[in-house]
Amino acid sequence: MKERQYFLRLENATKTWFKTIKDDVGVKVVVPSQMPKRFHKIHTETESFCGTTPESDKKTLKREYRNYDIFYFNVISESNKETEFNLCEHFDNVAALVCIPKNEQDYKEKPKEYIDFIKIVLENYYNNANDWYVLVMDKDCEKFKNDESRKYYDYVVEDYTLFMCDDKFSQKDKKFFEKCKIKYGIPQSEISLAKKIIQSHKKLKKHAYSITAETIKKLKNSKNDKK
Repeated sequence: MKERQYFLRLENATKTWFKTIKDDVGVKVVVPSQMPKRFHKIHTETESFCGTTPESDKKTLKREYRNYDIFYFNVISESNKETEFNLCEHFDNVAALVCIPKNEQDYKEKPKEYIDFIKIVLENYYNNANDWYVLVMDKDCEKFKNDESRKYYDYVVEDYTLFMCDDKFSQKDKKFFEKCKIKYGIPQSEISLAKKIIQSHKKLKKHAYSITAETIKKLKNSKNDKK
C-alpha cells in the first residue's frame, strides 16, 4: 500500500493566539488578586498583584514595566454566553491591566489596529471561543522538525479556520472536510476524530493535535486496554 502523503493538524486558534501574544510578543496581562476568580484566567504573570485603584495600579505597573504601554481591560457587558470588553486608556469596570511592549513592530506601525487585535485575542480567550485552524500537512515536515532552517508551517498544504457557533459545523466546514477526504486522501476515521476534538474543546488541555494513522491506532489500543 502506498504511504499517505498528508495528515490533519488541528490548532485551537483561541489558545494559540493567547500563547503567542504572551510568550512570543511579551504582552503582560495583570489581574489584581482581589478581582473575581473568573478574571484570573487571563492573568499571565507568575506572581500575584494586589491592586488598590485602577489609577494607582497603572502607576505601579508603569514603574515596573518601563518599556510597555499600559491599558485598562474594561468589562462592557456580561451575559451567560459571553463577556464583552474594551481595551483603552480610560478605566471603567476594570477587569485587568494590559501591558504591550513599546517596541513591538506591528504596534509601532498601527497602534489602534494592534490594540484592537490584542483585545479580541484576550476576549476570545476569556470567553473560551471555539475557533480552530484545521491544517492539511505534508508528512515530510516530521523529517525536518529539528531543522531550524525549515519552519513547520512550510509544510502546510492547505489551511482553514473554523469559527464554531453552538458547536455545530456549517455547510462550508463540511465541504472542507469532504475536500480533505477526496483531494488529500484523509480517511473518514481521522476526519471524525478531528470533529470530535473540535466539539470537545471545553474538556481539552492541549491546544494542538496531529491526527495520523498512528493516532487512531493509539486511540483504539487505549480503548481496548480499558475493556
